[in-house]
Amino acid sequence: CNEGSIPRCPSGEASCCPEGEWSCPDDGGYYMCEGDRLDIPVEGPFCKKEESNILKPVEEGGDSVFGAICFSGKNAVLTQNKGQIQMKDLKIGDLVHVGEGKYSRVYSFGHHSHDSKAEYLQLKVDKRKESLEISKDHMVFMATNKAVPAFSVSIGNQLIFSDENNKMISVNVTNITKVNRVGAYAPFTESGTIMVNGLLVSNYVSLQEEPSGSFAVAGIRTVPMHWLAHSFQAPHRFFCRSSVNACSKETYTNEGISYWVSIPLIISRWFLRQHVTVVIILSIPVVCLAFALNIAELSFLFPVTFAMVYSIITLLSYLSKNRAWSIKHSK
Repeated sequence: CNEGSIPRCPSGEASCCPEGEWSCPDDGGYYMCEGDRLDIPVEGPFCKKEESNILKPVEEGGDSVFGAICFSGKNAVLTQNKGQIQMKDLKIGDLVHVGEGKYSRVYSFGHHSHDSKAEYLQLKVDKRKESLEISKDHMVFMATNKAVPAFSVSIGNQLIFSDENNKMISVNVTNITKVNRVGAYAPFTESGTIMVNGLLVSNYVSLQEEPSGSFAVAGIRTVPMHWLAHSFQAPHRFFCRSSVNACSKETYTNEGISYWVSIPLIISRWFLRQHVTVVIILSIPVVCLAFALNIAELSFLFPVTFAMVYSIITLLSYLSKNRAWSIKHSK
């Protein structure tokens, strides 16, 4: 691409495609290169290349992911052991604020890279000077307590904010802009949530262009994507709880994606690209497996409570069957 002929785009900045032609982003922020619609800037043969910094799109059979699934390092988080720190300084094992004065342990990072370049949405709210810098697919909690992807948030929407008294209140979104940063971080907490710049956000991203934050099957909204993602991270959390140092030395792909995340992410995106009939058929065991993982984790975390509930259900089932048998043989 000839730097002297960079086109002026209606919105956003032009990017150089691999074939050496400039491309302007469309209304959704996507670039067209050789017939492919990409959601990240790409670099052509005459542009400066920094291979370790490029976030590449998923290729069939590859091990990279689409864009950033994270927060910028400039965001602030409140920790129990270090006070308020920037996201880039957060470590595995830190206890971070998740709302109402409660803290949850960081057991992993879905994305952790000091070098990755990414575009973030800046969500400005009326109770905080600093904007939340979040990737467009990452989920944030609305005042209705529903997690939705950041791209679906509009000015005037209400998000959940933790005030100076640790009280959860609703705040209005007053401005939304875009910014490019170097550094990408996505901490995973045992609660599945985290307060970032005072706002309640999910640990996870939405894998569909579904503004409601639900897992949509054939256009029908089913279970929340936040719940689904948190359920499938249960084995990861169990492994990290098995030993103090089990996840202290986490490994990442070249793009900074945890291997605990990259492989399931590739499988999930492959699954969602299949024909709608295949998605409908496979979604049933997928959701059932998520419920099973939830129950298994609850039984591990609260064995006494789980045993009591199981005993009560078993007793009620026995009494119901016994009553039905008595009525049948009394006639």
